[in-house]
Amino acid sequence: MRYAVIDFETANSNRHSACQVGVVISENGVIVEEFSSLINPQEDFSFYNTNVHGISHHNITNEPIFPIIYEKLVSLLLNDTVFQYSTFDEQVFRKACEKYNLNFPKFDWHDASLLVRETWTDFLEPGFKLSDVCALLNYSYKAHNALEDARATAFVIQEAINKHQISSQDFSRYKSGYVKNKISSFPHREKVSFEGNSNGPLYPNQFVFTDVSSKDKLGKIASQLGANVEDSLTKKTTYLVVGDMVFNGEMNKTTKLKKAEDYIAKGINITIMSESEFNAFVKNL
Repeated sequence: MRYAVIDFETANSNRHSACQVGVVISENGVIVEEFSSLINPQEDFSFYNTNVHGISHHNITNEPIFPIIYEKLVSLLLNDTVFQYSTFDEQVFRKACEKYNLNFPKFDWHDASLLVRETWTDFLEPGFKLSDVCALLNYSYKAHNALEDARATAFVIQEAINKHQISSQDFSRYKSGYVKNKISSFPHREKVSFEGNSNGPLYPNQFVFTDVSSKDKLGKIASQLGANVEDSLTKKTTYLVVGDMVFNGEMNKTTKLKKAEDYIAKGINITIMSESEFNAFVKNL
């Protein structure tokens, strides 16, 4: 499976003011090619933008303008699936092409943030940043450096691919602008609610699952054994089942886990267990 990731930084609020670009090509989960360059935007830098990425007019005096690197970018990206984080980078590329009267290439644009929202429950609603996702996944990088951002996005994409065994044929779901309705329509986004079997040994406990392999599968098991299964964690929740990597500290805590720990600190009785512990637990019932 092969895809590209591109990231831009801009000199100011104008989308056409690209001042840095980073591109990575990933093949079968390994980055096989990289390209990065500072860009002379031929316009002023804003204090805000410089404060974010650290680039100013002092850095770009002898750097190429966008038309000089245009052909390199086209050759890198034209035949690949091109991921960006949200739609900012596509806008920058388009506006920079308009600024210099260049043809805007027909890249196969995709939005990695849609893949993230489908994959991790903490990011169901829009508004989260790449750095938020990387913090959850314990991935360290220098944010707002175009190449570092592109590498980080590629890492996040690959983690999502591995989590759900996504194929390149599935990429069409993440095309830029593809999803207009709520993210709950995504195939992997599971919001579950099951009424427990009143004759089961877990009745009337209330279970919530977070970052597990399949909420639907595990929720059905719990409900058949008597548990009421809900998507939201409340003071009525008695068990929270957490994915093994989060439970073991290999990934940062989810919002539901933090909330459960806060409830426990306030004296509310909630049992937290890993997915593996849950599987062993139900086998013994």
